[in-house]
Amino acid sequence: MPIPSTPRDVDRVSAQQQIYNTLKDWIVDGTLVPGEFINDSEIAKYFSVSRTPVREAILLLSQQDFVKIMPSKGTKVTETSEEAAAFIYEAISCLSAEIARLAVRKQKPGDIDELKRLNARFAFIMEAQDYSRILEADTNFHNYILKMADNPYMESCWRQILPHAHRYELLYFKSGINKEQSVADHDDIIRAIADKSEGEAARFSQQNWIGFFNERLRPQLIEAGAKKS
Repeated sequence: MPIPSTPRDVDRVSAQQQIYNTLKDWIVDGTLVPGEFINDSEIAKYFSVSRTPVREAILLLSQQDFVKIMPSKGTKVTETSEEAAAFIYEAISCLSAEIARLAVRKQKPGDIDELKRLNARFAFIMEAQDYSRILEADTNFHNYILKMADNPYMESCWRQILPHAHRYELLYFKSGINKEQSVADHDDIIRAIADKSEGEAARFSQQNWIGFFNERLRPQLIEAGAKKS
């Protein structure tokens, strides 16, 4: 199993959470590829713990659909697919629309300038083709709107869905087309928030996610699926 070779020690008290966080990161960034079987003994050895916290972490991952536990067969990383991505982007686009509405209502002095700064940073990284940092820059932009919305329940839902979207965005940013459209989408969102137009902010935010899926990500997934078959 392709995990780092250097063992990692963890605090026994928080072992389950640390293992969960690490495995989720590996799934999101592609260290553990879709369909990969997870060997709990190897994971336990890597963290220098018993298999119990590993199994507990895997159960949490299963509940969030990052892995599939198959009795008598083992546990494997959830496959990526066009169908699964459609569900994810339907959900995150709807949620982002409501977050944008709240951001319009609750915006404070300096928020628009910060959004512009974050999008300029995103555009700079995009132009430099620094694909290792594009996702982080994009996430920072959206997370600031989330901060403006200032709703812990919205934030909880957002942080549960976003890692699933990140699995697909990492695939896209490595080889997808028309990446610059995301910068323009962000500009539309910023203008709508600055104009205090809840409807426009919601529309542009929703389109930023669902438009990305329909127009850029879906064709890439269809092509990848065709190559597999």
